[in-house]
Amino acid sequence: MDEEEEEEEEEEEEEEEPDRTKSSPDRTKSSPLGEEELREIKVLLRKLNTKKDAVLLILSYPPFNSRSNETHIGWFLDVLEINHKVRESHDKVNEVKFSELYSEIERLLHHSIHDIEAHVPADIIVDMCEFRSPWHETANKPTLDFCVDDFMIRHISQYIQIPEIRTILISEATDETLLFRLKKLPPLRQMFDIVTRIDVNLCKTYEDVEDRIIEELGFSKFRRGEADEFLRSQNFMILLQRFRPWIGLNDLGSGWWNSDKTQKIAGFTSDSSMPADLKISRHHHLLSWILFYENVGEVVHSSSIRPLALDVWRQCCGHLLATSLIARALKDVNDVSIWQHASRAIGFLPMTSHSTEDKILLNALAFVLGHLGSAANKCLKYCASYLEMEGTHKVDLLKRWMKEDLIQTLNEGEQIVQQLVNAVLLESFQNGESVRMANEVQKELTEIIDLPVTIGNLPKLTNLKVSFYLPVNGNRKNYSSNRIIPQNVISRLVLLEELSIDVNPEDERWNATIEDILPEVCCLKRLHFLKLHWPKVSLLNDFRDLSWMNFRFIVGNHLKSIISRLPHESVIKFGEESCLKYVNGEGIPSEIKEF
Repeated sequence: MDEEEEEEEEEEEEEEEPDRTKSSPDRTKSSPLGEEELREIKVLLRKLNTKKDAVLLILSYPPFNSRSNETHIGWFLDVLEINHKVRESHDKVNEVKFSELYSEIERLLHHSIHDIEAHVPADIIVDMCEFRSPWHETANKPTLDFCVDDFMIRHISQYIQIPEIRTILISEATDETLLFRLKKLPPLRQMFDIVTRIDVNLCKTYEDVEDRIIEELGFSKFRRGEADEFLRSQNFMILLQRFRPWIGLNDLGSGWWNSDKTQKIAGFTSDSSMPADLKISRHHHLLSWILFYENVGEVVHSSSIRPLALDVWRQCCGHLLATSLIARALKDVNDVSIWQHASRAIGFLPMTSHSTEDKILLNALAFVLGHLGSAANKCLKYCASYLEMEGTHKVDLLKRWMKEDLIQTLNEGEQIVQQLVNAVLLESFQNGESVRMANEVQKELTEIIDLPVTIGNLPKLTNLKVSFYLPVNGNRKNYSSNRIIPQNVISRLVLLEELSIDVNPEDERWNATIEDILPEVCCLKRLHFLKLHWPKVSLLNDFRDLSWMNFRFIVGNHLKSIISRLPHESVIKFGEESCLKYVNGEGIPSEIKEF
């Protein structure tokens, strides 16, 4: 081959090179983005934005909305910034490196949401990110719709103060109820100088929409400069009803924005695909109902259970953790009375300093504890007081339970751990080798460990059975007081007929508590059953005549080691008859004989 032919072949190869780069863009060049590169960026950006919208929606629900979410919010602001960069690359001849944009979007896509996945299953998050919204039928759609409106308003309120959010897309809001409630919302009225609702159904372009807004504010479209200047000086919230999906929401008001003001434009549309800084989908706000449905099982389809199920779910107010807890406790339960009890329990809101969200979680936990077995209950309370925040190896936890005589065998402990994990009371991690407890669960359980003062607000209570059987070795930092039962609580339960209090005899708090509450117990005229542990024999002096009462008393401080060795038959016999057991060693004091 001569030199001329070689040169011709090299020229042909050079001419073919551009064709190859069309199918595989050069990500290292620093020139304005081409159409193909921009398409590739937009595909990746769409994935990022759907993740952003799903994360922000979940963070608007309790317990997340009361947490410090600085990391997630910082990530969200970075996502907004990358969206602005891409828009600028399309609108202007900007020197933007394709590789820089691509790698930055990929980095943001890998943002960790492990804390969210602890409460919301990954498959539900994937469905939200892929525009799939599973729908579960209910018998009472109006109730569901009203709750969803509440959740959407909370979603908007959660982020409305973030100045970087300018455009909000609200999709599948089919009636005017949400629009009306938003316009009248007091926080919005206080935050904005202008809150206006405008029907833009006849507008076909973003210029038409801007003209319609200006006219609604009292300006002629021929006085555009004056109108722009006015809007730049105002805090405004513009609610656009029946917004056309092909009109770019981000194209509106380019001359109105002022970083020193709080300014928002919200478009209400049937289409959720158009870009916006904050997107709120009605179907995605079925999240808490989907969580409830998937945890409680097919029993929700029963005609007798369905109304009660909807009522229990409604009273959870979208609290994702409380919803999962109570749904797991009711899984496959077809006893109407248990569902009725659950509805009353979750709806009980005592007069305390707790937030509404904390009260709901506290009530859900109290209901769940009432349906755990005795051994699981004690093990859970141990975890509430002593489990490290970062969690612990399961084997180490089982050994600690055995040391405290909470379990008899490792196999029993394994079953209890699995029961608590299934009930969403413990979280399993490191491939099941370790467990931990959610901060919110631990916080509220420590409230339940002590009898709350608000029990005294239930004067019609006739039966009170409580257990404070906690280990006392080690750190007591989670005890909220030096009394298990506050003073003047028992005395207010004037209709009480049965009182049962289980304690760890080594818990010094009980020694102080019983001396305070004994006079209160003596005043309960209707009491006919009493179960107590008496740390000192002398305390029995006030209870000489008990012919009218069934009682089960244990006297002494060595109950823990003795009870663990009692044969099964003895426990049954002791549980069925009124009796007193003295467990303080050999010999019986004269006070016991006289009693």
